This record gives sequence, structure tokens and C-alpha cells, in this order.
Amino acid sequence: MQLKKDSKFVGPNVKKYQEVFGHQPSPEAWKYKTPEEVDQIAEMAVKRGKPEPTWANRGKNLNGSISDQYYQ
Repeated sequence: MQLKKDSKFVGPNVKKYQEVFGHQPSPEAWKYKTPEEVDQIAEMAVKRGKPEPTWANRGKNLNGSISDQYYQ
């Protein structure tokens, strides 16, 4: 799932997260969390120096949902 770079939903921490780890938050993160929550999770991941596991491994864990199409 690619959001536009100038999207108002993509906070500064999400942009930094993408630069550092090379992937975006999972589609489920955008679906079930507010943009502020996603940005906060991204900030915490950058600070600890490790990607958010559920975002980093999402492409490996296909679960039969419509969101799987973003990884095939």
C-alpha cells in the first residue's frame, strides 16, 4: 500500500521510518489505527533502531485477507 508522499496522513516519523527501514507500515496498521498512532509507533521503532515486527514481516505472513494483494 503506497500512500502519496505529500499525504496528510503520513507523519514525519512515518517518513523517517520509511527512510531508515525501507518499508511502510502495514495496511492493517492504517486500517485499525489512527494516523497519529501509526506515527507514534514509527517514532518508537526508529528510536530503538529496529523495525516494527508486524510491519517488517507482513509480506511473509499472508493471512488470506484482501490486504495480502499488496504483497503478491
